[in-house]
Amino acid sequence: MLVSFDEAVSTAYIISLYMSLTPATSKVFNDATFAKMKKGDRVINVARGGVIDENALLRDHDTGIIAQGALDVCMSFTR
Repeated sequence: MLVSFDEAVSTAYIISLYMSLTPATSKVFNDATFAKMKKGDRVINVARGGVIDENALLRDHDTGIIAQGALDVCMSFTR
């Protein structure tokens, strides 16, 4: 079943990204997107780095919205 982007990010526990970096996907995961997620979610990005606003990801990790993140092979963290 297909769901909207907003429904996907608000109901998922783990989000794994596989997308190209385009003007439409640039920093599509940002403060507004992370605010829609449940506390303690996990994000795995194996797509291009630019699809996530890394500063927003770290801010939202510090507040506990994002419990764990993995970005490519160069950066990962956990709460």
